[in-house]
Amino acid sequence: MKGRLSTLVWAAACAAVLSGCYQGLQSGSRTEGPAGRALFDPSNNGEWTLAWSDEFNGTGLDSSKWSYDTGTGSWGWGNNELQYYTDRTDNVQVTGGNLVITARREDFGGMPYTSGRIHSQGKFSAHYGRIAARMKLPEGLGVWPAFWMLGQDFDGQNWPAIGELDILEMRGGQDYTASAASHWDQPGVGHAMYSESLTLSEKLSADYHVYMIEWDTQYIKISLDGEVYWTFDNFWCEEGGTPDPKAKTEFQFPMYILFNLAVGGNFFDPALTSPSMITASFPQAMLVDWVRVYEKADTLYRPWTPGGSSVNLFSETRPENDFLAEDDWNAIDAWADTVTLESVSSPVREGSEALKLTAGTQGWLGMGMSSLTGKSLENFADGYLRFSIRTTSAANLKVGMKSGPIMEQWVTLNGSYGYNPDGTWKDISIPLSDFMSQNQYFNVTQLSQLFMLVSTGGFGAGDTFYLDNVHFWTDNPKTGTDDPVVDDPVVDDPVIDDPVIDDPVIDDPVIDDPVVTAGYSFTGTLPNGYIDGQQVAYTTTASYADGIVTVTFSGGEGFEWVWLFTPGFQAMTYAGNGTWKAELEGYSLGDKLDYRFTVRKNGQEANNVGASHLWTVAESSAAEEPQTPSGYSFTGTLPNGLINGAPVAYTTTAVLEGTDLRITFNGGAGFEWVWLYSPGFTAMKDMGGGRWEAVLPGYSAGTKLEYRFTVRKDGQEANSVGAPHVWTVAP
Repeated sequence: MKGRLSTLVWAAACAAVLSGCYQGLQSGSRTEGPAGRALFDPSNNGEWTLAWSDEFNGTGLDSSKWSYDTGTGSWGWGNNELQYYTDRTDNVQVTGGNLVITARREDFGGMPYTSGRIHSQGKFSAHYGRIAARMKLPEGLGVWPAFWMLGQDFDGQNWPAIGELDILEMRGGQDYTASAASHWDQPGVGHAMYSESLTLSEKLSADYHVYMIEWDTQYIKISLDGEVYWTFDNFWCEEGGTPDPKAKTEFQFPMYILFNLAVGGNFFDPALTSPSMITASFPQAMLVDWVRVYEKADTLYRPWTPGGSSVNLFSETRPENDFLAEDDWNAIDAWADTVTLESVSSPVREGSEALKLTAGTQGWLGMGMSSLTGKSLENFADGYLRFSIRTTSAANLKVGMKSGPIMEQWVTLNGSYGYNPDGTWKDISIPLSDFMSQNQYFNVTQLSQLFMLVSTGGFGAGDTFYLDNVHFWTDNPKTGTDDPVVDDPVVDDPVIDDPVIDDPVIDDPVIDDPVVTAGYSFTGTLPNGYIDGQQVAYTTTASYADGIVTVTFSGGEGFEWVWLFTPGFQAMTYAGNGTWKAELEGYSLGDKLDYRFTVRKNGQEANNVGASHLWTVAESSAAEEPQTPSGYSFTGTLPNGLINGAPVAYTTTAVLEGTDLRITFNGGAGFEWVWLYSPGFTAMKDMGGGRWEAVLPGYSAGTKLEYRFTVRKDGQEANSVGAPHVWTVAP
């Protein structure tokens, strides 16, 4: 046999695991300083070796190590903050042995504040080790200093699938408390996070402190002056403990470093959305004495970096650098549950075996050669991906490679590469530069999929594709670069510690029950992610007959797959003309149906959860908006969070009075505050008896109103955004 074959569903569910079982971990040497806090040595008396640093002892920012982010981040980063990031020395400078990032109260670029944000993307990324910075923080309500990391493949649109580690954040106004967090893409859920905090007896602005992350394949921990207060189990698994190359891998790949000082935004509770809500005095400065990255032999990541002229993926005539034999974390996978992949003895291009891929009944097919630990082809960057293929199928085929947890690049298989589906063997040669040139963050030193072949149309069920002699080749062979050391990730029984799911209402808006004569119908866009820079427009319907609900998704041609995320988790069947269909059994009139989609097109996954469509199964028509003679009325519960262990029950109404809209929230007594999250961000007035009210001017009949609440009671915030209430204003 040339290799181990396995069949996997593309989107395998996997548990993200938070630490609940660690004993005390070695935190390093500590010496008490005159201020009473520890003077912490991240090297642990030389046990860790300094690998990279910036001591900030010059007179300007080192452009070989750092780049600026400028603007507001509205195109792909930012959290509704109030600053404009600049590259001016007014906001970022190196002076007095410090990096000094200064936030100022000044109008600039349409924003009321300026500040600075720098990053090392494309210049330096860390992959395990200790990453530490000695910093002195600003103070006051509204400032938000941060020292953090993002996956090196971040392109402005693929967060959180590339992962984020927040080594230090501080909510100004809580000036004694440091916090740390991780953000990732939880399979089956979407954006998830885990955070902890540590409160000192003095303000973090009073003196310098060392903020550090220690990171390897098994765990991540974050400390302040060596005091560990945040830990995270850094491994991935399937039920039963089998590693899955398509499960959570965000924190197994390199990440780059960022420093910034924000002003206002969603990090605060409630969010600070205008200068009138901010009480810090300006200017405020964040001082960084140094940032250092340390390595140690038993945590150092060494990717497989073969030399020579060839890397064998599936070949018998090229024995050097055998991909499958290198370690236990490689596999050849068939994707989509109706596709089969097998090793056959005829026909073959070379040797005695070939791969046979047989198309199923789904609207897409695919296979890949994956690695959990990542492989480096830096010695083959001027080389070629070569393979032989034989088919008579009219399928539209694409060949791809993937770096890190998410960054995929594809080329269309056509005659320019030697392809012709005439039923004879064709030898394909694709320059690696054709993949590398598509995106500046595509990294051939961290490949998690070395070869992918997919089709999203043009084939028929039963079509066959034969593959053989799959390998990489270079005309400039390297020697002496192969490193056999592989840090295999630790797989253990998962400890589920209920990761915090951030803001499911924004990520997964509820589209609530517009019932039409034939059932349910909705036209709109998927809220999460983009395909080719655009949200996915689609129409979905749900109809009922004889105990079967038929759900459709219609978004046009080109989708590789559409999954019905809930109920269940099942692949939809391609029905032609850009429409996908699923039939759900066991429903009766009056049953509640909640369904969501996740889709993939052009090698990009646009939605991890999808908008939630709620429908009471019916065959009759009903009003799209529950209206009362006086306007809009709704009774229900806030969907996010609990107060005293129970959802918040409330009634809301909206009434047009002349050109004013009067909105009420009635949830009973005891609320500390109720905010009208949108439109605007407005504190509602306590009218007594559990009733809160806001008046919005400038409305007329026919105007579309969408409003949401966030509330606080008994010291607990029950909702970060609130259920959306959509009403076409009527007298």
